[in-house]
Amino acid sequence: MVTLKDITNISVLLLLFMFIFSLVGSEMYAYKIMYNNSDMQFVIKDKKEFIEQHGVYPRQNFNTLYKGLTTIFIVFIGEDWNSVMYDHYRATGLLTIIYFIFLFIFGNLILLNLFLAILLKNFNEPPG
Repeated sequence: MVTLKDITNISVLLLLFMFIFSLVGSEMYAYKIMYNNSDMQFVIKDKKEFIEQHGVYPRQNFNTLYKGLTTIFIVFIGEDWNSVMYDHYRATGLLTIIYFIFLFIFGNLILLNLFLAILLKNFNEPPG
């Protein structure tokens, strides 16, 4: 219970940071990142023609708030975040590198490590 009490403030800060960066990412990248791969094979003929004409969105994108929060979380935990950055960089330009590096440094190296430090500190202290 003591750990939950101590972690509440940093959790709110973490969620607020994720929400703000998801909104900034949606403003900068929503519906701008699209792959056009003519070698894609689909069973449905109409779907193949649609994708060849319009392309497909990558899995990590900022098209909706949910997908934006998921993308931010992927960058936070460091799960192949550089490929996400590179996909967005290819479509939009140099500002993307600054956005993703700041997001990774602040999110992963500061907020998540602070979260874990508070959590581990309370588990190491004896109750009372």
